[in-house]
Amino acid sequence: MTFISYPREVGIYFLILLLCLVTSCKDKPPKLILASFESEKELDGLVWECGRWFEIIESHATHGRLALKVEIFPKSSSKEPIFRVFLSEKDWSSYNCFRVDVFNFEQIDVPLTIRFIDEDSNEDPEKFYSKIVSISPGQNHINIPVAEIKEGPEKRNLKLHKMSKIAFLVPDFRQKHSLYFDNIVLTR
Repeated sequence: MTFISYPREVGIYFLILLLCLVTSCKDKPPKLILASFESEKELDGLVWECGRWFEIIESHATHGRLALKVEIFPKSSSKEPIFRVFLSEKDWSSYNCFRVDVFNFEQIDVPLTIRFIDEDSNEDPEKFYSKIVSISPGQNHINIPVAEIKEGPEKRNLKLHKMSKIAFLVPDFRQKHSLYFDNIVLTR
């Protein structure tokens, strides 16, 4: 049996290439959970103000056992978010879709504003992206393409590698609303 001999440099380059291939092929999860409300600890990041009540409960969960129940009472301010999700995973650049499941207990549609805020936005309305969705009675699966979020406001694109928080708002209304949130995720 004859062996072909190659210069040492070729072997080293081959090993480096092989190492790069192995490390770049790590499977990234197809879904990144941003919030699932499976523990009372997740209540710590919520904005507690008059006119709102938060509770982690077993009803209307779509992932795991629990969901976040949000009760919003009449005359609550619509300028402040009902709650925010502060992001530990800031890089959204490799994901395709933002998803949140919302159950509307009421028998009327409820408008919900979702704000996507990157580290450069400073919660300035001209610098973050807002999407208004109508939450119909019953279970709603809201899907927003990450490419749409990146487009951001008219004056700038959001920096998908520097996302900092998501805020949920309900405009002024004349009656109490109960919404249940669960499974806030990014998907590929």
